[in-house]
Amino acid sequence: MAQDFLKYDLPDIAILNNEEIIYRYMVWRPQEVLIILGRSNSKVEEVVFVEQAQKDNVKIYQRPTGGQSVVLSPNMLIISITEPLDSSRPSKEYFYAYNQIIIKALQQMGVKDLGVKGISDIAIGQKKIAGTAMYRNRLQVFYHAVLNVGEDVNIFERYLKYPPKVPDYRKGRSHKEFVTSLLVQGYDFPLHEIQEKIQGQLRNYGKKDN
Repeated sequence: MAQDFLKYDLPDIAILNNEEIIYRYMVWRPQEVLIILGRSNSKVEEVVFVEQAQKDNVKIYQRPTGGQSVVLSPNMLIISITEPLDSSRPSKEYFYAYNQIIIKALQQMGVKDLGVKGISDIAIGQKKIAGTAMYRNRLQVFYHAVLNVGEDVNIFERYLKYPPKVPDYRKGRSHKEFVTSLLVQGYDFPLHEIQEKIQGQLRNYGKKDN
């Protein structure tokens, strides 16, 4: 039997729902383990091991953005951005610009072999370290990324089924074979240092001429 999911009310919804539509960003850390469904994942039991989530008292939300379901934890950072929409600018350009903010911040810290894979994943080599999603309406664009700083990849196997849509570079790999973390890749940075570096790049992006 499917479990009902909760309406998305996590911290970054505040920058999406603000009446004044200007460039805003937020880099935040989840306080507990959560499961977040993509906008199209309305049948929870098809994408989540619901009984396991219930057993562990893990809450399930559905976000307004697209993409597949994700797990959040205190060992991750969420990077959220909104700005007025330029309707002539395709989503792939927004994804590229925002992903580059994160990539540049990590490169400044010494992370190597970073790149964009699939539609909008950020990877180290062929392993995913950040998934991204986007929502657009006629007024604004809203993006968020989930960066795995140090979470054990077995958590994805515990709660998420193999997704119905995957990028080609995944090549059939399980969650634990496909996803990695900065820590596993040898980058043992304090989470707050990564947060500060990304915030610095976000400030710089906000200073650009639109």
